[in-house]
Amino acid sequence: MCFNIERPFESVAGGEDLISNEEYDACVERYADMVFRIAINYCRSMEDAEDIVQDVFFKLLQTKTGFKDEEHRKRWLIRVTVNSCKNLLRSSYYKRMELMEQEEMIAALNSFHQEMFGNDELKTKVFEAVTSLPEKLRIVVHLYYYEDYSVKEIAKILKKSDSVILTRLHRARTKLKEELKEVWHDENK
Repeated sequence: MCFNIERPFESVAGGEDLISNEEYDACVERYADMVFRIAINYCRSMEDAEDIVQDVFFKLLQTKTGFKDEEHRKRWLIRVTVNSCKNLLRSSYYKRMELMEQEEMIAALNSFHQEMFGNDELKTKVFEAVTSLPEKLRIVVHLYYYEDYSVKEIAKILKKSDSVILTRLHRARTKLKEELKEVWHDENK
């Protein structure tokens, strides 16, 4: 996806800029797609995911965190994305509003998948299986397989122990294996 996320105003809270325009633009270009993928994986809504992307990059403008390196900034963005998604899903607004009809949700996810992966039927089945996982398993699978984080890194990002992450990965793989059993048998023929 292509995001056009500009600074909402010249400086945050009337003070001096905490991040330069060039650094901000480079960060948006480098990480907006990752933030969006995590948000859509978590929220299962294109509109909510887009709002989360805006929110996360606004928080980047406001943070006084001194990033040690680019990996530190990336982990911070992932953590803020996950927290923003959790906050949205816990909000009274979200609980009151009617959830998207199942067909509309699948259509939105398929639209996102089509844009990202094309017409590959196997990838479509895998994507649908991953998005049907419970939230706790889905985010671990996403970070491990789609963002290429190690178990230790995921544990640090999600503030869980390595064994919790390994257990969640194992449970997710078991569920995916069961759900995708027919697809794999068809593919091996």
